[in-house]
Amino acid sequence: MVVLTSLFNAGPWTLVVAGLFAYYVHSAEWAPWFFGGATAWIAYIGGLMFMAYRRNQVKSAKNAV
Repeated sequence: MVVLTSLFNAGPWTLVVAGLFAYYVHSAEWAPWFFGGATAWIAYIGGLMFMAYRRNQVKSAKNAV
């Protein structure tokens, strides 16, 4: 049942598609710019999520006192 749940979930298939895309596109002339932009976007979103997490932790600490 776990295997069927994993196969019908979008997560594994998203990783497969992303891997195939990276494999076939890595030699294109625009690929470094694309992958650099994707890396910067992930870092930016990660920073926003971290700031929101920290802000939530500070608010929780103030409410607990």
